[in-house]
Amino acid sequence: MIHCPARNEETSTVSVVAEEPWRTTLRRREYPNLDIVWRGKTLFARVTNHKILDTASTDAFRASMLSLESDDQPEKFIIDFQEAWILSNTVLGVLGELQHRMSDGRRELAVCGLSAEALKNFRKTRLSEFVVMYDTVKAALDDQEKPDADAAE
Repeated sequence: MIHCPARNEETSTVSVVAEEPWRTTLRRREYPNLDIVWRGKTLFARVTNHKILDTASTDAFRASMLSLESDDQPEKFIIDFQEAWILSNTVLGVLGELQHRMSDGRRELAVCGLSAEALKNFRKTRLSEFVVMYDTVKAALDDQEKPDADAAE
């Protein structure tokens, strides 16, 4: 079980990504416990469930994540865990599965808002070697806005 500290609304996905000047379209679907925000070809999914612990919540998380990945085919999929206080280790398995599905070289999975304990578990399972990790949504967004080094050459 991974415990994640609560963070304030000022750094949430919706407030950081959806505010001006980005003019992002906020697109909500029937995905339980998620806020979905698109910015270009990047999908931001903010987990709003404070506990992803029991079988029902982990099954719902898995179904939502895999459906978003397969239906929408985002070039970058950033999952924000800052609202989640408790995560089961099953969530790491779901992220590993997502990363595998997106490992075609053209798409990328990233996470942000993880607690120190969650980061430790990412390293222990070596998931940190395959999934891009950011401290905050803002850091993920800032990285996305950097010019592509390959395109500049």
